This record gives sequence, structure tokens and C-alpha cells, in this order.
Amino acid sequence: MGLSLLLGTPVLLLFNWLVRVSSRLLLVLDMAGLAAAYCALRLRNAAAQSIFNKFEPLAQSHSRAVAKLETVVARTGTHIASRAYVFDESQRPKALV
Repeated sequence: MGLSLLLGTPVLLLFNWLVRVSSRLLLVLDMAGLAAAYCALRLRNAAAQSIFNKFEPLAQSHSRAVAKLETVVARTGTHIASRAYVFDESQRPKALV
């Protein structure tokens, strides 16, 4: 009994330390993996949209809508005329949905 306690205690303490250290490491790796997956998904969607969809500036086809949008957005202190685009959603490939 004394020998098993003498030899078993350091082994169990080592095992306990390994579990604590590795669980923190695994948590950090899991968070990094989730962040990388999220970024990859956002980049894939942005790349797929720019490849398969034709974006046109909203001011080309709907200048009155841009004027109305600018009055609404002006309340927030931003300017969106150069960043407002329109695209035909009906032309979107169904495989990317």
C-alpha cells in the first residue's frame, strides 16, 4: 500500500498536469480553428459572389434610389454612394446557395 502510494502519487500528479495543460492547449487550438474556418467561409463566399455575380453601381441604374439612401444614411454620418451595388439575384447559380 505504501509503495503504490509512493509511486502512484507522482504518476497521477503528472497525468493531472498533462490533462490541465493539454485542455488549455486544446481550447486555444479549437478557438483558432473556429476563427480560421469562419474566415475561410467568409473569403469563399466573397470570392464566389465576385466570380459568379455581376455587380453594378446602384447609381448607374437607380440614381433616385441612391439619393434617397444617402439622405437616410446621412443621419449616421456615413457616405455609401460609392459602395452601393446592385446585382440580379435571379441569375445567381443555384449550386452556391
